[in-house]
Amino acid sequence: MIKVIEIKTPNCSRCKQFEPEYQRIKSMYPDIEFSELIFGQNPEAMDYAKKYNIKAAPSFVIINDDREELAKPETLEEVLKSL
Repeated sequence: MIKVIEIKTPNCSRCKQFEPEYQRIKSMYPDIEFSELIFGQNPEAMDYAKKYNIKAAPSFVIINDDREELAKPETLEEVLKSL
């Protein structure tokens, strides 16, 4: 199963701006599990930030079997199309 984890901050204007596009992408891929981790609320968010050197929100970790990769909002859809 493919999973997409959105890493974001509570008051992120870029996250809010991308939200309609994110919802559209989510609706196109009903077989993919989407979830979110919020800095300051989910300790796992910091773990991913350190692992992938995440400097901007939102960022997306895509997990496909044992493979993980990072995507930015502008590349999320093309990464999902390639799976």
